[in-house]
Amino acid sequence: MQPIDAKEEKKIKNILNYSYIKIDLSLCSGQFFQERKTLADKLQIDSDSPENFNNFKVDQIADYLPEGLFKRKVKEKSKRYPDIDIRNVLIKILQNMMQKNNIGKKDWTVLFFLQKKFEVSRKIYQKYDSSMNKKSNSYDDIEIYSLLAIIFSLCFIKTKKWNLLNSVFKLNDLILKSGWRISRSQKQLVYISLILEKGILKNLYEL
Repeated sequence: MQPIDAKEEKKIKNILNYSYIKIDLSLCSGQFFQERKTLADKLQIDSDSPENFNNFKVDQIADYLPEGLFKRKVKEKSKRYPDIDIRNVLIKILQNMMQKNNIGKKDWTVLFFLQKKFEVSRKIYQKYDSSMNKKSNSYDDIEIYSLLAIIFSLCFIKTKKWNLLNSVFKLNDLILKSGWRISRSQKQLVYISLILEKGILKNLYEL
């Protein structure tokens, strides 16, 4: 791995050292990982990444996903049902990423919109209308935040855009500290988001 020069390190620190969660790049914060593990253990989620993470490929994620995730029937948007179900949208984006190893322009637009919404309010609502105004008061669906964290992690691996990694930290932090109900299948998604986060940091800073 090429060493990070001072200018690049300063840029990374400015992005990652936000008030919501502190990252010490010099140590890559063993305390950070310990806190993650403690919170994950409380939720009975195994946060240890696979030993072969360096060889972890996008298509392997399918081995960890809840059974039937991609088999769910997704209602197509229509004049009669114009609302946009964010969970279904994210499942479709993840499925496309795994099948095509690519993200379309429209998908990027949706992802950047959700990233902005989350950065401002720490909330992603379950449904939006065609103008992307909220159509639901529910924002505590762990599956949505986990899917978004997984997608942003994969996007970071592909693009090395640091703001995506920034959002991953915040999303996982919210998931672990929210106190919201987490179902068994959702725990599988949280597991994936955590091992991706940990693996990215380990690969970046050779811990």
